[in-house]
Amino acid sequence: MRIVSDRTLAQIGDLARGFILANIDSKTDESGKPFAPYSFGYWLVKKYKKKSGAKTPAGKARFLQTAIGAWNADKNNVTLAKTGLMRSSIMYKIDPSSDTIKFGFATSEDAEKAFYHIISGAGKGRVRRDFWYFSKQQENLIADKALELLTEDKQLRDYLRNSFE
Repeated sequence: MRIVSDRTLAQIGDLARGFILANIDSKTDESGKPFAPYSFGYWLVKKYKKKSGAKTPAGKARFLQTAIGAWNADKNNVTLAKTGLMRSSIMYKIDPSSDTIKFGFATSEDAEKAFYHIISGAGKGRVRRDFWYFSKQQENLIADKALELLTEDKQLRDYLRNSFE
């Protein structure tokens, strides 16, 4: 028998997912440090190849000099959103057999990208940018919301009432 309604679990899941997305948007890790900057090579491809379709324009030396200046100004703008797919792929599923919420990614490719950022480190330098966490404040807000929702959950009240009869 289900103890907690899907609606209650979905509301808790939505709140928790929102916090994970907020962690990405804050561009900081759990300790509050900004994400490590992108390497020059990665930034260059991300910034220019995507827009022009060319690897580097004519006047390579002048271009690189200009690009290095732009990279120095922009390298700390770490959005973890080359395409936006990994971020939008963050999801949760409700497991009705255990009344739990399981978080993950919609595709294995996005899960693999997240693995590189969170666990093994991305790129040659194995740079980690951990966004998969809840701060103490976020944990408390989730717990408070869960308690509020659970006290209002008719399915849970019915279960408890029937259990003690």
